[in-house]
Amino acid sequence: MTGGLTASSGGHAGDIAAVAMSPDGRLAISAGLDGTARLWDATAGSAPADEPFSALLHVLALAPDGRTAITVDMYGIGRIRSLNSESAETVFDTCQQMCMDGAVSRDGQRLAVVDSRGALVVWDVQDLPRLIGTHPHDRAATCQFIGGRTAVSGSVDGSVIAWNVETGDRLWTFGLREGLPVFAVDERRGLIMVGSASGQVVLLEAASGHPVSHLHDGSDAVASCTFGHGGILAAGTAAGDVLMWVLRDRALVGRRGGSPGRHEGRVLHLAAGTPEHPIISGSADHRVGLWPAEAGAEVTWLNGHDAPVRQVLNGPHNGLIMSAGDDRTLRAWAAAGAPVALLPIEGHGQLLTTGPDGELIVCGDSGGFTYLARLRGTTTTTSAEAGGAVGQFSSGG
Repeated sequence: MTGGLTASSGGHAGDIAAVAMSPDGRLAISAGLDGTARLWDATAGSAPADEPFSALLHVLALAPDGRTAITVDMYGIGRIRSLNSESAETVFDTCQQMCMDGAVSRDGQRLAVVDSRGALVVWDVQDLPRLIGTHPHDRAATCQFIGGRTAVSGSVDGSVIAWNVETGDRLWTFGLREGLPVFAVDERRGLIMVGSASGQVVLLEAASGHPVSHLHDGSDAVASCTFGHGGILAAGTAAGDVLMWVLRDRALVGRRGGSPGRHEGRVLHLAAGTPEHPIISGSADHRVGLWPAEAGAEVTWLNGHDAPVRQVLNGPHNGLIMSAGDDRTLRAWAAAGAPVALLPIEGHGQLLTTGPDGELIVCGDSGGFTYLARLRGTTTTTSAEAGGAVGQFSSGG
């Protein structure tokens, strides 16, 4: 695979970020910086068909020391990049076929990816990447870590499997109705929340997989879920609702009173917020929502994106809220909702993470590029001072 090519046969409105060829040499996939991916019949030279994949970066994580970035693209190309050196980069194939999803453990030492052939593949990435194990899970398409030794994989058939990544043992299995699961993990409480495209939300014991509470069983697909600030749990639906519950001492104490307002499109991402707004949401309706702690209080809407908002992030150390969307911008907001900074990016903004000091923001886009933005000052800093790319590198191989 080759990155940074210039299109010579048409099809993309700009540079090509990555290309891939099928094992039989018949099909080729190209990903462009215009945010599109196209499928070609290489033997016939035909016009490209629409390619179903839109998320080219599946993994984006910073090591706890804030000095190393780990990325994996949809083709399974992993990169371990030192943020202090232009030459220090390790590139490796994380899986045999296409990567469906991936996650990095909180300590930054292990990487898990879901191979499209139906397996969870786990790597040690503390130094040089080393394959730890491959765990079969039919139709698996998503994964998450619980601590450093346990990973969970979810399948479109509704099954969730927890694995000990060191021994390879299957720890437990939990079954939902058919539909792709989404995960949120609370390592401190030892809990995992699982939402499903079938409309279910279940709270499980992370160690055993035993259900603590069946939170929701509706008709709208659950697209995202999170453990918010102050014991608030939340799930976002395809219809635009943000469902909230209150958890205290590992016990559910009831459904959170609904706030006036809802998104007008699919809730694409949820993140933990602040004491005043424990949940932050990004939606296909182009808005960022700040959901209040007080029952019945109005949602604060952040308007500025002119395309779906794919990722939101609370910067606990700088009092800023970050958002990235299909309008090819990375934005910073004050906690009260005022815009602080805007950074243009080449592709659709899809992944966000931050360093331990909260100043370095890392954003991945749909073209396979990763941007490093250094936030300077406080929420009173002007836009010109707060936003600025200090580096960029391609994750697409």
